[in-house]
Amino acid sequence: MDAALTAELHRRGLAARPASSSAWLTARGHLNPLVRREAPDAVIDALDEVHAALGGDRRALSHLPDTPLRPSMAVGHQHVTVDDVGHLTSDRLVSLDHYPTTSALGFSLDAYRQLIEAWRQRAAAAFSRRWSPDFDFVGGRRARRAYEDAVRDLLTPVFTGLPLLRMASPDDDVAAVAESLGIRLAAVR
Repeated sequence: MDAALTAELHRRGLAARPASSSAWLTARGHLNPLVRREAPDAVIDALDEVHAALGGDRRALSHLPDTPLRPSMAVGHQHVTVDDVGHLTSDRLVSLDHYPTTSALGFSLDAYRQLIEAWRQRAAAAFSRRWSPDFDFVGGRRARRAYEDAVRDLLTPVFTGLPLLRMASPDDDVAAVAESLGIRLAAVR
């Protein structure tokens, strides 16, 4: 969690803390045994579609360790993720197209799509040299990041009862994120 954002949130009376790891939120995503047992079929199917649409290798995903993934922070029981420009890729746009229409999301799909359109050229340079075993191709790390974002978005409401609040901060404007997060948290309480 970014220290500047934490300080700004605390200044505004929001007690943000690093989110703890959860057995259901791991690098194996929808192939995590707990997820396979507990999540609705529609969510598992959607995540399988996302993984495939992004060019993922299901077998490689099944062999990944259950390394924890985390949201950026928690405020009370609410999980929050703050996206820098590296999340606003064309791969992320592909992932959003496979979300079930009934998904409980803590952000607007239309607004997020518009944000991606505005920032995706700059975002394309992010993580271009990193590798991911289940996305074994040039740009595979960006695809992996889009998949992990989908995992967080679709599984958080299943396992916490609350949608993941996704905040975009492509220009790293801490004050704007803190203000927007305060408004959104007030709306969910």
